[in-house]
Amino acid sequence: MNAKYDLEKIISLLLISCVSAGLILIVAGLTLSGGKVANSEEYIPSSLIDWVAHGVSNGTPRALVSLGVAFILLTPFLRTVFSLVWFILNKDRVYIAITGAVAIVLLLAIFGFISVF
Repeated sequence: MNAKYDLEKIISLLLISCVSAGLILIVAGLTLSGGKVANSEEYIPSSLIDWVAHGVSNGTPRALVSLGVAFILLTPFLRTVFSLVWFILNKDRVYIAITGAVAIVLLLAIFGFISVF
């Protein structure tokens, strides 16, 4: 096996695991809530972390749905971080720079420093 195949296999397992965990959490939250997770308050989170913390602090099935969606949204970030570590181990400077820049942009978006709205 070559290194590229190993990287692709590991990343595919990472993606499948994260999306599966997210879907399981979402289905569990929807099942516990009877399919209704909307609330009457108008809550607009400033970041992904703020949104998940708000959901978890309520202690409702909505928290499971929030965590599930967070897992799915964090999947590209985790893939980027894993790739960055892989490129660092292989000392591939061009891909380290590109992937590092992407990871920084994703990290800023996750913490609410960059917004598309």
